[in-house]
Amino acid sequence: MVTIGVLGISTYAVKAFDFFRTSFMTSLSNVEPTTQITLDIAIIIIVAAIFALIGKLSKIELIPMYILAGLVIGPIGFGLVRHTGLINALSELGIAFLLFVAGMEISTRKLKETTKPGVTIGIIELVLMFGISFGLLLLFHVFSLVEVVYIAIAVSLSSTVVVIKLLADKHELSTLHSRLIITILIVQDIASILLLSALAASFSWLTLMMAFFKLVIIGALAMFFKKVVNEPLFRFSAKSPDLMLIVPISLVFLFSFASGLLGLSIVIGSFLAGLTLADSEYKIDIEAKMRPLRDFFAVLFFVSLGMQLSKFSIKLVLPLIVIFLLVIVVKPILTFVTTRMFGYKRRTSILTGLSLGQMSEFGLILILQGLLFGSISRETFSLVVFATIITIGISPYIIRKSHGMYEKTKWLFKGLDKMSSHREKLGYMSEDKKSILLIGCHRMGSIILKQIEKMKSKLLIVDFNPETIKSLMKQKISCIYGDAGNSEVIERVKWKDIAIVISTIPDLTINKNLIKIARKNSDAIVIMTSEKIHEALELYAQGADYVILPYVVSGEHAYIVMRHILGMPIKDRRKTLSEMRQRHIEQLKSVHRLLY
Repeated sequence: MVTIGVLGISTYAVKAFDFFRTSFMTSLSNVEPTTQITLDIAIIIIVAAIFALIGKLSKIELIPMYILAGLVIGPIGFGLVRHTGLINALSELGIAFLLFVAGMEISTRKLKETTKPGVTIGIIELVLMFGISFGLLLLFHVFSLVEVVYIAIAVSLSSTVVVIKLLADKHELSTLHSRLIITILIVQDIASILLLSALAASFSWLTLMMAFFKLVIIGALAMFFKKVVNEPLFRFSAKSPDLMLIVPISLVFLFSFASGLLGLSIVIGSFLAGLTLADSEYKIDIEAKMRPLRDFFAVLFFVSLGMQLSKFSIKLVLPLIVIFLLVIVVKPILTFVTTRMFGYKRRTSILTGLSLGQMSEFGLILILQGLLFGSISRETFSLVVFATIITIGISPYIIRKSHGMYEKTKWLFKGLDKMSSHREKLGYMSEDKKSILLIGCHRMGSIILKQIEKMKSKLLIVDFNPETIKSLMKQKISCIYGDAGNSEVIERVKWKDIAIVISTIPDLTINKNLIKIARKNSDAIVIMTSEKIHEALELYAQGADYVILPYVVSGEHAYIVMRHILGMPIKDRRKTLSEMRQRHIEQLKSVHRLLY
């Protein structure tokens, strides 16, 4: 009876679903075409917001929730969105803005040290991953030889969009492993462009060489803008807030348009546009204005990714499992071993490998081209789309928890410890006893360093930015290169001599661990940093002596300045504020010179 009841409820649910879907689609068909486009975007944003709220309340990562929203409103769900082509075009803008902002975070000067090893690792990983995937997929006898080639390529590529977004959210784009990851991803993106030409219907070595020549042209255009155009352009634009919004947007579209004209992906153009501003003094202002646009269009991208899935055959379940294991397990291990062999430490190698454990949006572009050419079946296309959705959906959890995963799994790879780590021999240590431990020397940390510069013989700095460490080494300031969340790094500190610990890193997990270690091994005063009030209260509960909240401190300082100025006669206010402004500019310049 219970079974009959359940079946009855299921039948009514299906009928209700079909009735709602038919009624909704009938209503949409009576709407003007231009209004339908607006409604499609409205549906996507509203449903994405609902799923984002559910994700926040249930502590689920937002990227998989956006993808799930796409599944619900896509063809296999309610089928609410009609203009999927337009939505996919808008989602490409999400990729463009995301990579533009990411490009600004990556100084070409800082990428130099990872260029040679990163390019080599990227090529080796691509070749080996393709070979392993190709061999395993041939065993199923359900794909044609051409389909196996397409799937193996898609499995070998990792997602530039997802990885860079997650690393940016973690504020890790300046770290060594992130630079290495970005270099590998650039190699994969360039390989993807060449593969798009190689897998075209009229493939020849000439088309391949033409694709490479196009990359050189767009690269030369980027170099011209970086050296000649950008600084005078943005010096003038900085006088107007409106210009500082519209000019960077136009730069994204200019490079994207140039890439499109050359037959390249707009991803390449937008990323190069960002790189041209990586060393610009205006990049912080530009990033602040572009970030809302990036986040809005990025939502469209992830929702449209979920809308790509149309159907999935049950006979492809076993190949799907194999592809999943290849991407989530084999690819990270392969990247880890290769990176370790090139002289990077175990931690850097593992974090690099874990971050690349997903499939790519470029793989979807390649597989879509195969579908349009008739080289692969609709079922094979759905298999790759489904595998991409799953691996991208899982990736945020892996990348966000990568540091913790390293601590739990590092014993698995102790056999590789005999390999050289010559690329990470950074740091300096004077013979003086260290009584001040400063965790993080960027922005807030650099200001603290400036204030206690006279006590630098007693100071020990831990930072995971190799450029910062190199600068400190030149100044003979004791420093350790590494992540404060790495137990191996923290164990190098002689805690019995430490009298004060200052952490400028707003990471709750790392700070709680630092409090625990400091309380266990010393009587040091512990000062932490937090960006959220509830986390600050939690740090106090854990035993922190004081917690700095930058936004609260900024508000307090602004109030002090305002009270000081308003307490003066009107005629003196402008002069006093001008003097304060000049002192502040000189202070900022001296702090900047200290590290750079």
